[in-house]
Amino acid sequence: MKKLLVLFFTVITFSGCSSSINDKEYYFNFMDLERLWEYSEGESQIIAFIDTGISEQAKALYSDRIIDTYNSIEDSKNVVDNHGHGTQIISISSGNGEKGIWGIAPKAKVIVIKALGDEGEVEDPTSIVKAIDYAISKEVDIINMSFGSFVSNSDIENQIQLAIKNNSFFAD
Repeated sequence: MKKLLVLFFTVITFSGCSSSINDKEYYFNFMDLERLWEYSEGESQIIAFIDTGISEQAKALYSDRIIDTYNSIEDSKNVVDNHGHGTQIISISSGNGEKGIWGIAPKAKVIVIKALGDEGEVEDPTSIVKAIDYAISKEVDIINMSFGSFVSNSDIENQIQLAIKNNSFFAD
């Protein structure tokens, strides 16, 4: 199975709530999204977002494309984002023009995995390991983790290597 690696960039338009691509901002021209979308709008991709979760409003907005949720901190389906970062990352990557938010992969399927706390912190590194393991079990194409650390963790590194061996790409 051929996989497409999608690199994510911030693609948000705040010039009203128009969902028309004709209401272009400079980055639409700069990134040539219409040309990119001739190849793919992400419709063949499943992207796991490991982050702070997703807001209830965004969850409703993207409900047609969210195929699963998982909270690796609580071992539950509760992925309410009390921080905002996860919601922003999902929107800028997968926004489909609703509410004026466009992403590079507006037709991608989404799995929301909450692994970071309400302040955007890693409470326990095992939550990251469990999140990556969950993404692997769902055979996602892309795992997005938009966070970092100055501390190395061999368990997380090993999970990342396992995901790569299972044909998941990482994006940030």
